[in-house]
Amino acid sequence: MKKSFLIILSLGAILLSNPYSFASESQNGAALENNERNSALGQIDDFAQEFKPKQPDKDPFMTLVTPPAPVIPAGPVKVDDDKKIKHEPQRPPLPLKVTFIVGSSYRKFANLSLNGRFYQMTSGEYEENRLFKVIEVQDRYVIIWDFTVDKERKLMLYE
Repeated sequence: MKKSFLIILSLGAILLSNPYSFASESQNGAALENNERNSALGQIDDFAQEFKPKQPDKDPFMTLVTPPAPVIPAGPVKVDDDKKIKHEPQRPPLPLKVTFIVGSSYRKFANLSLNGRFYQMTSGEYEENRLFKVIEVQDRYVIIWDFTVDKERKLMLYE
Protein backbone atom coordinates (compact mmCIF):
# COMPACT_ATOMS: atom_id res chain seq x y z
CA MET A 1 0.00 0.00 0.00
CA LYS A 2 2.88 2.33 0.70
CA LYS A 3 4.29 1.73 -2.82
CA SER A 4 1.04 2.58 -4.60
CA PHE A 5 0.65 5.72 -2.51
CA LEU A 6 4.16 6.84 -3.41
CA ILE A 7 3.54 6.24 -7.14
CA ILE A 8 0.36 8.30 -7.13
CA LEU A 9 2.06 11.10 -5.18
CA SER A 10 5.00 11.26 -7.62
CA LEU A 11 2.67 11.40 -10.69
CA GLY A 12 0.70 14.21 -9.12
CA ALA A 13 3.89 16.15 -8.44
CA ILE A 14 5.03 15.79 -12.07
CA LEU A 15 1.72 17.04 -13.41
CA LEU A 16 1.56 19.95 -11.00
CA SER A 17 5.09 21.07 -11.79
CA ASN A 18 4.34 21.73 -15.51
CA PRO A 19 0.54 21.99 -16.07
CA TYR A 20 0.63 24.39 -19.06
CA SER A 21 2.71 22.29 -21.38
CA PHE A 22 0.33 19.28 -21.10
CA ALA A 23 -2.82 21.36 -21.61
CA SER A 24 -1.39 23.19 -24.61
CA GLU A 25 -0.51 19.92 -26.34
CA SER A 26 -4.01 18.50 -25.84
CA GLN A 27 -5.63 21.71 -27.14
CA ASN A 28 -3.38 21.77 -30.19
CA GLY A 29 -4.22 18.10 -30.93
CA ALA A 30 -7.95 18.81 -30.66
CA ALA A 31 -7.67 21.76 -33.01
CA LEU A 32 -5.83 19.62 -35.58
CA GLU A 33 -8.44 16.90 -35.35
CA ASN A 34 -11.28 19.41 -35.92
CA ASN A 35 -9.53 20.82 -39.00
CA GLU A 36 -8.99 17.35 -40.44
CA ARG A 37 -12.59 16.40 -39.72
CA ASN A 38 -13.94 19.54 -41.43
CA SER A 39 -11.81 19.02 -44.51
CA ALA A 40 -12.83 15.35 -44.78
CA LEU A 41 -16.51 16.30 -44.46
CA GLY A 42 -16.11 18.87 -47.17
CA GLN A 43 -14.70 16.27 -49.52
CA ILE A 44 -17.52 13.83 -48.73
CA ASP A 45 -20.20 16.49 -49.29
CA ASP A 46 -18.84 17.16 -52.78
CA PHE A 47 -19.51 13.52 -53.82
CA ALA A 48 -22.65 12.91 -51.75
CA GLN A 49 -25.83 12.00 -53.61
CA GLU A 50 -29.39 11.60 -52.48
CA PHE A 51 -30.58 8.00 -52.07
CA LYS A 52 -33.01 7.02 -54.83
CA PRO A 53 -34.62 3.59 -54.34
CA LYS A 54 -35.49 1.49 -57.37
CA GLN A 55 -39.10 1.15 -56.14
CA PRO A 56 -40.12 4.43 -54.46
CA ASP A 57 -43.31 3.06 -52.88
CA LYS A 58 -41.55 0.09 -51.25
CA ASP A 59 -40.60 0.33 -47.59
CA PRO A 60 -37.06 -1.10 -47.14
CA PHE A 61 -37.75 -1.88 -43.47
CA MET A 62 -40.98 -3.80 -44.06
CA THR A 63 -40.83 -7.47 -43.04
CA LEU A 64 -40.93 -9.81 -46.00
CA VAL A 65 -41.76 -13.00 -44.15
CA THR A 66 -45.10 -13.05 -42.40
CA PRO A 67 -46.10 -15.79 -39.98
CA PRO A 68 -48.86 -18.11 -41.17
CA ALA A 69 -52.39 -17.49 -40.01
CA PRO A 70 -53.45 -19.47 -36.95
CA VAL A 71 -55.33 -22.67 -37.67
CA ILE A 72 -58.88 -22.55 -36.42
CA PRO A 73 -60.45 -25.98 -36.03
CA ALA A 74 -63.68 -26.33 -37.92
CA GLY A 75 -66.74 -26.83 -35.79
CA PRO A 76 -69.45 -29.36 -36.45
CA VAL A 77 -71.39 -28.68 -39.60
CA LYS A 78 -75.14 -28.54 -39.24
CA VAL A 79 -76.98 -30.26 -42.05
CA ASP A 80 -80.59 -29.45 -42.77
CA ASP A 81 -83.05 -32.31 -43.01
CA ASP A 82 -83.67 -31.43 -46.64
CA LYS A 83 -79.98 -31.71 -47.53
CA LYS A 84 -79.31 -35.04 -45.82
CA ILE A 85 -77.97 -37.82 -47.96
CA LYS A 86 -80.80 -39.87 -49.32
CA HIS A 87 -80.06 -43.56 -49.04
CA GLU A 88 -81.13 -46.06 -51.62
CA PRO A 89 -84.37 -47.79 -50.82
CA GLN A 90 -83.64 -51.05 -49.07
CA ARG A 91 -84.08 -54.12 -51.19
CA PRO A 92 -86.06 -56.99 -49.78
CA PRO A 93 -84.15 -60.15 -48.85
CA LEU A 94 -84.11 -63.05 -51.26
CA PRO A 95 -87.23 -65.29 -51.04
CA LEU A 96 -85.29 -68.42 -50.12
CA LYS A 97 -86.87 -71.53 -48.59
CA VAL A 98 -85.26 -74.65 -47.19
CA THR A 99 -87.19 -77.72 -48.42
CA PHE A 100 -85.08 -80.48 -46.83
CA ILE A 101 -81.67 -81.24 -45.33
CA VAL A 102 -79.79 -84.57 -45.76
CA GLY A 103 -76.39 -85.88 -44.76
CA SER A 104 -74.34 -87.05 -41.81
CA SER A 105 -72.48 -85.22 -39.09
CA TYR A 106 -69.48 -85.13 -41.43
CA ARG A 107 -71.22 -83.35 -44.35
CA LYS A 108 -74.77 -82.08 -44.85
CA PHE A 109 -76.59 -80.91 -47.97
CA ALA A 110 -79.50 -78.50 -48.05
CA ASN A 111 -82.10 -78.23 -50.77
CA LEU A 112 -82.92 -74.51 -51.25
CA SER A 113 -85.59 -73.05 -53.52
CA LEU A 114 -85.36 -69.55 -55.01
CA ASN A 115 -88.07 -68.30 -57.39
CA GLY A 116 -88.98 -71.80 -58.60
CA ARG A 117 -85.36 -73.01 -58.94
CA PHE A 118 -83.88 -75.62 -56.64
CA TYR A 119 -80.30 -75.74 -55.44
CA GLN A 120 -78.53 -78.58 -53.62
CA MET A 121 -75.75 -76.91 -51.67
CA THR A 122 -73.36 -77.53 -48.78
CA SER A 123 -71.26 -75.21 -46.57
CA GLY A 124 -69.03 -72.72 -48.44
CA GLU A 125 -70.83 -72.87 -51.83
CA TYR A 126 -72.07 -69.83 -53.75
CA GLU A 127 -75.17 -69.57 -55.90
CA GLU A 128 -74.23 -69.37 -59.60
CA ASN A 129 -75.05 -65.62 -59.86
CA ARG A 130 -73.51 -64.95 -56.44
CA LEU A 131 -76.78 -63.82 -54.89
CA PHE A 132 -76.11 -65.80 -51.71
CA LYS A 133 -73.56 -68.09 -50.07
CA VAL A 134 -74.24 -71.03 -47.78
CA ILE A 135 -72.20 -70.57 -44.61
CA GLU A 136 -73.36 -73.49 -42.48
CA VAL A 137 -75.86 -76.37 -42.76
CA GLN A 138 -77.33 -77.78 -39.51
CA ASP A 139 -80.09 -80.32 -38.77
CA ARG A 140 -82.99 -77.83 -38.57
CA TYR A 141 -81.64 -74.64 -40.21
CA VAL A 142 -79.23 -73.19 -42.81
CA ILE A 143 -77.16 -70.04 -42.30
CA ILE A 144 -76.58 -68.05 -45.50
CA TRP A 145 -75.02 -64.72 -46.46
CA ASP A 146 -77.52 -62.71 -48.52
CA PHE A 147 -75.58 -60.35 -50.85
CA THR A 148 -78.68 -58.32 -51.79
CA VAL A 149 -79.01 -56.98 -48.23
CA ASP A 150 -75.42 -57.74 -47.06
CA LYS A 151 -76.58 -59.69 -44.04
CA GLU A 152 -76.30 -63.09 -42.55
CA ARG A 153 -79.65 -64.86 -42.45
CA LYS A 154 -80.85 -67.98 -40.69
CA LEU A 155 -83.36 -70.01 -42.71
CA MET A 156 -85.36 -72.57 -40.73
CA LEU A 157 -86.53 -75.87 -42.22
CA TYR A 158 -90.23 -75.89 -43.21
CA GLU A 159 -90.85 -72.14 -43.08
